[in-house]
Amino acid sequence: MPYADPEKKKQYMKKYNQKWYTANKDTRGLVDRAVDRKKSLRMKKRAWLVDALNSKCVNTGETDPSKLEVHLKDVEKRARWGGASGVTDNAGNAKAIYDYSWAELQNHLPNFELRVKSK
Repeated sequence: MPYADPEKKKQYMKKYNQKWYTANKDTRGLVDRAVDRKKSLRMKKRAWLVDALNSKCVNTGETDPSKLEVHLKDVEKRARWGGASGVTDNAGNAKAIYDYSWAELQNHLPNFELRVKSK
């Protein structure tokens, strides 16, 4: 492959990329696998939070995990998604509770509570 001449390299890469992308049109299920992993991770985080919060609704005492959901005690303390520079977006792009990192969940555990799911 002629790396010394940028124009020849460009022509070579154009042919190579056409051949490669034609041969690899199949998505290999990457999106579906990523969605399944994210769903599984959220379920693990939910189970961990329910267990860490004593599996009991703060208002009614309900203990059936399928009827409970995790809430923030103070919505103003909700973490927000940040940009690449780490600056948060004040446009209301709040994180879903199960999208917090494991470290954030552990640090914010006192800010969460269990309540019976609203219908």
